[in-house]
Formats: sequence, structure tokens, C-alpha cells
Amino acid sequence: MRDSNDDKYPFDTDNRAWQRLLALASEHFEVLTWAREDGRPAILSLVHVSSGDTISLTVLDSLEVSDPHVLLAVHTDGRLTAHGTVAGPATALEYAPDLVLTDGMITATVAVPVHNPTDANIAPDAWRHLPDDLADRLLDAPPETGACMVVLLDRAGHRLAAGGSFLSPASASAWKPGDDAVEWFLVPLYPIVADRHR
Repeated sequence: MRDSNDDKYPFDTDNRAWQRLLALASEHFEVLTWAREDGRPAILSLVHVSSGDTISLTVLDSLEVSDPHVLLAVHTDGRLTAHGTVAGPATALEYAPDLVLTDGMITATVAVPVHNPTDANIAPDAWRHLPDDLADRLLDAPPETGACMVVLLDRAGHRLAAGGSFLSPASASAWKPGDDAVEWFLVPLYPIVADRHR
């Protein structure tokens, strides 16, 4: 985490968690942001409009994940689950052995870069190859609620890509990737607990 007193690392107001917090909070509260002279947010006050009750939260720092990846897990029934998001494929793959040990229904895992859904076009290097038999038996089993990813499946090319993440299946369903030749699945997204695989 960044040291909030270190001017070499200003708070990144484009941080996706910060932007989502502001968006969600503004739906229920009046939001007041108090900033330092350098523009870094210092205090976030949430005002309950009808009562005037207020809470203030100190903003310490921001952390941005570079090269975000998820670990996709293939289950024996063809379902997919996503685990992450983490920085880089190596971190995602480190989690795979513990995940397999805790869930005997997982038959394969693959680390996949997370495509930002603000862009409808999937970059060529976002795709990951799958063995032919694995690509053929993947099934669409969308979650009813909760955080999720969109997995794009090119069965003919035996490859997949992942876009997200999304707060709910409803928000994920609103994203329309540019490639109409692929199938797309909604896949539940589970956080990777750091001390679980140590």
C-alpha cells in the first residue's frame, strides 16, 4: 500500500474502487470530498439527507492492480468460476493448487488477463488457448447474484478471454463485446484470500 504522506505517490482518483465507491455512495447519500492542496482526497463525508446524520472516512491511499488477471476454474460438470482479481498470471497460478485441493470438482485452471469492459474490442493478446476437449465441454451456468466476469468463448478457435469485473449479472449483461462470433458466459467471481494459500 502507498504511504499517504509520500508525495511521490499521489492518490489516484481514477482508481476503480474509489470511482465505484463514489458512484454507489452518491445513490444513497450526499457525498462531500475534502481534498488536500495537491488534490489528493483526504476525507470522505457521507450525509444521510433526511436526518442530517453524517459519517466521515479518512482516505489513506490507493492501490492499483497492474496487469490484472483472474484464475478461471473448470468444474467436472463444465461450469466455470473465476477467482481474483490479482496482479499478473504468476500470482493467479500460485493460487491454483490450493483451490484444487479445496474443491475436488475442479478439473483444470487457467490464468486469464482481465479485459476492461469500457472497450468492446478484445485485444488479440487477451485470449488464452484451451485444449480442444476442454473448450468443447464448457457450459453456461450464470450466477443469479453477486460479482461476476464475462467469459468469451471461441469454441472453434479453442480459446477464451475474460472481461470485467461486474457487481452483478445485470450489469455484466449490459456489456456487449464487439466479436459476435463468440459465445459469452456470466461466471461468478470469488475473491482470492491472501492467507488462504500461504
